[in-house]
Amino acid sequence: MIFESKTKISIALIGVSKHERTVLTSLFKISGIYQEWKEDSSTPASCVLLDSDDPEGRLWYDAEMQRPSGIPIVTIGSFYLGNNVAAHLLRPFRWGQALEALKQAIEQSSRRELIPQHALSTTFCAVSDTMDAAISTQLRVYRTQAAALVINPNPKGWRYITAELGQRGYRVDHVSTSAAAVLLLANFRYNLVFVEAHLPDEDGIAICKLLKQSQARRRTTAIILSTDRKAVDRIRGTFSGCDVFISKPVDPDELQRVLDKLAPEYVLDESCHSS
Repeated sequence: MIFESKTKISIALIGVSKHERTVLTSLFKISGIYQEWKEDSSTPASCVLLDSDDPEGRLWYDAEMQRPSGIPIVTIGSFYLGNNVAAHLLRPFRWGQALEALKQAIEQSSRRELIPQHALSTTFCAVSDTMDAAISTQLRVYRTQAAALVINPNPKGWRYITAELGQRGYRVDHVSTSAAAVLLLANFRYNLVFVEAHLPDEDGIAICKLLKQSQARRRTTAIILSTDRKAVDRIRGTFSGCDVFISKPVDPDELQRVLDKLAPEYVLDESCHSS
């Protein structure tokens, strides 16, 4: 099948906003399966993701319908363009749904069946409406130091974890939203990722699933933080690839046990930075 091939699947993004394009291309990079199709490419795109709210996007669609090429089309937005699209997603769309829609559209392109939105995976959550803050995140390159990413909107929570990791020699990046985390994860490698299960813009457990589906990042240790002491988040986290579950409020002794096991003290070799 096409998804078992080592060749990346090219997706043409038509009419998609800069904010959503940034998130989608970051997701493509993390997945290791997809890539954005470029106009100068020598091969055609495998699928089109089109913003139906964009006038130019609708013009492209109208032209395509005049001389259909057979390429599967997934649309997002308030305008439903008809049964010729493989799937249609309303905003705010879940980025996990978008990836699932692309996958199903490519697999079912010959059948041209409309994939209902409710049938797509809902284990991922919506692209943030506050993408300006995510895009402006300052990215720094560290080549030798062990690193951790803390995804937590609560200042008290992330500062405590950051301090504990810092004492062990880890560089720690912190973000408050899943959208900002995706941008960092697409560009940098982390030894550990601490993620709040319920983020203000998305479901943090989706981050775990995304990491574990990525061939290049599946060895990253994913740690879920949740106030839900019931089995729900634990079960969802386990199926999503979560390595460790920590209940909130975080017990200092429990955190120390987790760090002793997963984050041994790390000392940066200063000679790496000597001139």
